[in-house]
Amino acid sequence: MAKKMLYTITADELGINDDNDLKLYCTPGSIAPYWASQPNFSNDVCVATVQDFLSDAGFDSIEGFEGDFTFDMQIELPEPL
Repeated sequence: MAKKMLYTITADELGINDDNDLKLYCTPGSIAPYWASQPNFSNDVCVATVQDFLSDAGFDSIEGFEGDFTFDMQIELPEPL
């Protein structure tokens, strides 16, 4: 069974990730996802995008959010290989 974790990010951080076209990746078996424009390793998996966080919260755009407003989302971590 895949592990899930609650990932919390502020609107400011999410906006920066959106501006830089970053996605949330995770190495299979790891519990530490990371934001990047591409995976660090060929087997790393994209577990969420900025749009995923917005959609999960019921929004279409990051515009209008700022500061300490937070987005929380359950993400599924990839199984070890």
